[in-house]
Amino acid sequence: MAPARGSTSGHQPCDSTSPVAFAHPHLPLKLFPLLYDNPEMELQLIDRRADSPTFGASQILPFPQDSRAVLTIEPGVLMRARRSGTLHYRVEYDVHDARGARLPELFVPVPADAILPTFDAPGAALAGNVVRELAYR
Repeated sequence: MAPARGSTSGHQPCDSTSPVAFAHPHLPLKLFPLLYDNPEMELQLIDRRADSPTFGASQILPFPQDSRAVLTIEPGVLMRARRSGTLHYRVEYDVHDARGARLPELFVPVPADAILPTFDAPGAALAGNVVRELAYR
């Protein structure tokens, strides 16, 4: 079976006064800017993958302005937008299995004052019919 792939478009309001980080422990994400006039934003990326040689490392990158650019965020890497404005972007993703008996975590908000979680490596990509079943739960 083919792995489950998805795509969605959206916008993300960002206010640097309440910098919440987001993690997608079982989704590798590809972010594509939709507009050339997106506000100038920075993304802080923090590696929280337990088995990563760069565990705990943090990097700040500018969010691309060019709609041909692609920003890939690996599962288990926290992402926090910095500065104010609204980003318009398209997201492509694969859903990967959780190791063990639990369901995969697709989205984990992490408040700025919270202890940063650590994530185990995800399993293999899930088949489309499994992802559809997850969507109905």
